[in-house]
Amino acid sequence: MTRHFIIGDHLVTPLPEGHHHGIFVGHDQVIHCLPSPVGEHSGQLALTSLTEFRQQCAIEVRPHAMRL
Repeated sequence: MTRHFIIGDHLVTPLPEGHHHGIFVGHDQVIHCLPSPVGEHSGQLALTSLTEFRQQCAIEVRPHAMRL
């Protein structure tokens, strides 16, 4: 079953070090911070496909009281 996301959804996927967060921007693309080699955020943003972002893990949508 294909999951349909809405532009602006806060996506979360598990990683061995914790969780990885991104924002769905449409056309199967996610904006997220690139990790640094030591596992912290590098401060650099990346635009990647949903497939690359999820790294074969489940994606959940983090709900927020307000959406912009």
